[in-house]
Amino acid sequence: MDQNYQNTLIELHHLIDSSKKVLVLTHQKPTLDSLASSLVFYLSLPPLGKEVTVACPDLPTVELSNLVGVNKIGNSLGGKNLIISFPYIDGSIEKVSYNIDKDKFNLVIEPRGESLAFQEEAVQFTYGGGNTDLIFVIDTPNLSDLGSLNQQDVFSGKPVVNIDCHNGNTNFGKINIVDPNTSGTAEIVTLLFHDLKINLDPDGATNLFSAISQTSNNFSSERTLANTFEAASICLQSGAKREIQKFQPVVPSPQSQSVIQRQPQPQPTVPTPQLRSPQSTSPIGGGQRQTPAETPPEWLKPKIYKSSTLL
Repeated sequence: MDQNYQNTLIELHHLIDSSKKVLVLTHQKPTLDSLASSLVFYLSLPPLGKEVTVACPDLPTVELSNLVGVNKIGNSLGGKNLIISFPYIDGSIEKVSYNIDKDKFNLVIEPRGESLAFQEEAVQFTYGGGNTDLIFVIDTPNLSDLGSLNQQDVFSGKPVVNIDCHNGNTNFGKINIVDPNTSGTAEIVTLLFHDLKINLDPDGATNLFSAISQTSNNFSSERTLANTFEAASICLQSGAKREIQKFQPVVPSPQSQSVIQRQPQPQPTVPTPQLRSPQSTSPIGGGQRQTPAETPPEWLKPKIYKSSTLL
């Protein structure tokens, strides 16, 4: 363990220890790796007295629903500030103002030209400005990848810890733990929790083990190194459950049975002898039926063969 990493661990340990509310964010179109790496904070930090919120701009898809705690992921920051978002082109807004009409608050956005012409469906309403002490951004190369969660008022003045495995990471955090020479972000997070001496929750360890298995292609990819196996071992020691795939016995279909079963050996074809009548050269059965002639009497007499030598 090099000195820089040791210093990072000391600083990060101090940030976690001094924080009460922790916000964990990950990128748009989440993956198994990004969600498993994010949810471990939600599953493992509360025993340390931390209030953890996990958010992703896009809700998880069905294939990620088996992750423990996936239903706790929100797509907004849940603060008190109402945020109205819509597509914007630089220089397209002339002026922003508001007025109050009886019991209605009207926000007026005056466009410059026709550049703000868009569909109503493009307008999004979210809440932000929540009270947060520490922000983790997981598996996200750039803050713009957070989409609607990339809110300046949220990040302003807050320490940001950037944990990622991508080559193009922009190192936007106060603390950057970025290592592209790994199987994935779940491997980095697992080893980080181990080095910080934070106990992994068994459910969080199960999520991480699943992600490590996938990103390493079941520990067979070129990016599978010694640290990958060490991270997997830590997950198993922490109570991770391996998902064992059960295979149903294959029952051949009738079509495949004809291929799999031994084919009967073909019997040699013996040509039917063509009998001929002594009085006719045409085969019996070809044309008009022939009546065979009577056997000559001399054919029935016994034959006596004489030797050519004297006995």
